[in-house]
Amino acid sequence: MLRRRPRIAWLDLGDPGAFSSPAGPLERWQDHGLGLLRTVLRDGGVRTGIESVRSIPPGRRLTRRLARYDLVLMNVRSYTFPIAAEVARAYRARRRDGRVLVGGMHATVAPEEMEAEAAFDHIVEGAAEANILEIVQHLDDLPRRIEGRGAKSMAHWPMIDRTLWPDPRRRSFPWPLEPSAGWGPAPVATVLTSRSCPWRCAFCNESAYVPTLQRRPVDLVIDELNHLDETHGPLGSVVIHDSMFFQHPGWLKEWLDKY
Repeated sequence: MLRRRPRIAWLDLGDPGAFSSPAGPLERWQDHGLGLLRTVLRDGGVRTGIESVRSIPPGRRLTRRLARYDLVLMNVRSYTFPIAAEVARAYRARRRDGRVLVGGMHATVAPEEMEAEAAFDHIVEGAAEANILEIVQHLDDLPRRIEGRGAKSMAHWPMIDRTLWPDPRRRSFPWPLEPSAGWGPAPVATVLTSRSCPWRCAFCNESAYVPTLQRRPVDLVIDELNHLDETHGPLGSVVIHDSMFFQHPGWLKEWLDKY
């Protein structure tokens, strides 16, 4: 008898109802980590559903929706840890045979706090774009704490399929692009071009848990923006997340020359 493939959901975290009633404009921007890993899984043949805390008004529970899934994945940041734990407990109370796999920055900087939460079945420390497919496919054979492997360069990342981001299903939200945060007109394309800070400040230990990653090549960024403009555009503006903009003037010059 063939075993049924497990139903897997990615849970987008944030303030409940933030897609419709945000406290600030940045709360509606999408999660690039979620988009990247869902793209990697999709390309590897693993289908995932998507649910979002930010699409649910405060006071309503996600438990009924999540109960359809056998495995729930979450990208947990420190400020979303409390709600991740709350949802995981409610899900596990309803689906005792279900499992929760968590990763993200909080799993890297505070693994002991993540491990103390009994509702988290597996915890991935570090970036995992290089082995998320292996983790999900062989979860039964893995320990509770799992070492994630990141790519050596952002050049190895696939182009994020933004239709894998949660759809707020509101006319005011230009999904799969994003709304304006006041820096330019909508629709907005937010793009990651680096994932590490170049500074080594005495009061900050980011370099201890965020490994250096070669930045995304200019040509790939331009290809992505052209693709978004042709497929979902026209773009109103572009917001680039980059910690090293002014430390790599050659990258900026190449960008200006080509774009």
